[in-house]
Amino acid sequence: MWAHDSHLGDARATRMSVRGEWNVGQLVRQKHGREAVLVGATTYEGTVTATSKWDAPAERMHVRAALPGSYAMTHKDGLDPRKAPVEPVIRRP
Repeated sequence: MWAHDSHLGDARATRMSVRGEWNVGQLVRQKHGREAVLVGATTYEGTVTATSKWDAPAERMHVRAALPGSYAMTHKDGLDPRKAPVEPVIRRP
């Protein structure tokens, strides 16, 4: 599954679960367990089409700039994000 990082976390570990909400990451993990492979994408800057509430009409929103020193900033700092010191985590049974 490929999606934005915010959709791939496990809602059961957040306040979302208290509100009775779930996300793609939770659903994939529940269905596929340790066989699930989730690839997150981050955002640096720009706009996104999203909603601020469930069932609200879509609107164009500005993305907050990435935090200094964050993985999303690697290209801005002149680094190649493909060479960033991030280890993939792949768990198999």
